[in-house]
Amino acid sequence: MFFSVSQKCVVSFVLFTVSAAGLEGCAARRFNQSQAKGVETGVPLRVVETVPVAGATDVPNNVSIKVYFNKKLAIEGGGNEDSKLELIDTTTGAPVALKDSDVVFEGPFAAWMSKDVLEAGRTYKVRVTDVKSKEDDVQTAPLEFSFTTSSVSYTGTARKDDNDVDALVAAASKDTAGTGDAVYRVQGGPKGDRSKSRFAREGDKVKIHDKSMVFFSMGAGDQANRAEARHRALEFLVNRGENARAPDDLPVMFTFELGRAYGEFLRYVSIPQSKGKEFPTRPQIVDYNQARDQYGVPREMFDDMLSAVVPASIQELPFDNPLWDEFPDMRPKADAILKQAGVK
Repeated sequence: MFFSVSQKCVVSFVLFTVSAAGLEGCAARRFNQSQAKGVETGVPLRVVETVPVAGATDVPNNVSIKVYFNKKLAIEGGGNEDSKLELIDTTTGAPVALKDSDVVFEGPFAAWMSKDVLEAGRTYKVRVTDVKSKEDDVQTAPLEFSFTTSSVSYTGTARKDDNDVDALVAAASKDTAGTGDAVYRVQGGPKGDRSKSRFAREGDKVKIHDKSMVFFSMGAGDQANRAEARHRALEFLVNRGENARAPDDLPVMFTFELGRAYGEFLRYVSIPQSKGKEFPTRPQIVDYNQARDQYGVPREMFDDMLSAVVPASIQELPFDNPLWDEFPDMRPKADAILKQAGVK
């Protein structure tokens, strides 16, 4: 019998089996400035988010299943040999054969990905047990949750020049209605400590300069999640601006929204950075110890991602921007950099 935790984001693995149905509310976690980092120490091990969320439907069948914990996990071979991630096809009741090499423990999450896609239009149950943190505390009760794959069979990760556009990603990239996912990227800075200006505005569209992987923070439509992404982006803005000695040295922040369907798609198919060579056309999860939803997107996904941009949301914010006022702890750092650069 599952214990419902839908009203709490803190899940205690003590005396009961936890249903991940309650974790969907945790994805819309309240942002706490004192815990802006992606991981904690000295606290009990707990699950904070699953991808997909419990009960999700229309999940692409090449999904990378991820379970995020609040602490860094022991790597396989360093303490997580006894952990298990099981996947069961509820239509047949049969377990899906998982290769050891397809399960990864990296930073605060356990992930499964495979080149063998799941069946379309099926419901799968995920069961995660005995995960161990670097602090040697162990998950004491199983986590179980289910999701249903899309009826559209999906085998690629992005549009290919010589292939038909896959129906699923085409639909996701064209859905720009509603509150989407906000993207933040810091660009520019003083010579020698400069982030490339990869994003540029061209009318009501965004263009990506260069064809190498592009990195950014992303925040879900929920304002608390966006605050975490903004905080991380401002941290990086400080890092890039701390050596500024003139106004032209100051970095800027480029931001826009993606339609919610495409932002969700990125979360579904993203993989741990350590698997990048094996899955070169997938988006990668980066800087996961700092904050969630930090991605590197390969060039194969540029066209579809850019077609999902909400035109009215495109902005290039100067270093001195209103976002600092949202985080009083960071405003003094920004003012000091502006003074150093001769602006204040």
